[in-house]
Amino acid sequence: MLIDVAVVAVVAGWIFRGSLASLAELEVRRLLLVLLCAAMQYGGQYAAGAGWISLDGWGALVYSGILVLLLSVLWLNRRHPALLLMTLGICLNFLVAATNGGPMPVSVEGLIRAGLSGYVQPLAAGEVATHQLLNDHTRFPFLAEIFVLPEPYPRASVFSLGDAVLAAGAFWLIVGGMTAHPSVTGKRRALEVRRLTFGP
Repeated sequence: MLIDVAVVAVVAGWIFRGSLASLAELEVRRLLLVLLCAAMQYGGQYAAGAGWISLDGWGALVYSGILVLLLSVLWLNRRHPALLLMTLGICLNFLVAATNGGPMPVSVEGLIRAGLSGYVQPLAAGEVATHQLLNDHTRFPFLAEIFVLPEPYPRASVFSLGDAVLAAGAFWLIVGGMTAHPSVTGKRRALEVRRLTFGP
């Protein structure tokens, strides 16, 4: 979902006459750590799916560790409101995942509606380290992956409230960064303070 949002945000940024060069100037601390977290999550899932490694018994620890690392990065960048919104989304996902043993609960009905019914059996068998099926014992079920982007959307998926909040923050960050919006960069405010303090 985040990849889709990022693509839409870049297009929107161009429509509003922004540029990727402006986005590249946005000061984000420990950005490499974010890339490492992404590599750990998606690389681990791919390696497990290919049979190269086994995450049995380690899925909850890996997932929680990634979330904690991301939260630490976002906290270091808390002066950006968009990143604070992203932090809220991660916190919501962390809450439902942590209180249910680590893997993110996902709705069976949502998977079927999204055309992803092939995942139901592996999830029921506990073969997916990062997700589990939503059931009557799931804590905070309203925070689980229960919302659906169905077909004919080309990348049909099931997502959570936290995912939606995280995506909104990412959209704000990218568009605001590309257009150098002060709500993201804070630069205009700093320049205004300097002008009032020291004169033009």
